Amino acid sequence: MTLNHVSCNEGPGRSEMISERAWRQQVGVSAVTAWRWKRAGWLTPININGRPFFTREELDRFQVRAAAGEFSKKPAGAAAKRKGAV
Repeated sequence: MTLNHVSCNEGPGRSEMISERAWRQQVGVSAVTAWRWKRAGWLTPININGRPFFTREELDRFQVRAAAGEFSKKPAGAAAKRKGAV
């Protein structure tokens, strides 16, 4: 039995949480990519019994920041040298 979603129904800060593994499967990123994003401070998980979970608010905040281009950067290396690279 795996725990993918947790719903906290008590208190004013109620929130739905999803396990990192379930979220990665939904968005199609690898464990290494998720690790890099957490290390960069782009995502902040909640540790529950040694397993990372994300709140819906945290994932919404990440999506807003990503859509605004906050995490984009110019190509480096060979990609930057290609003709027409922006």
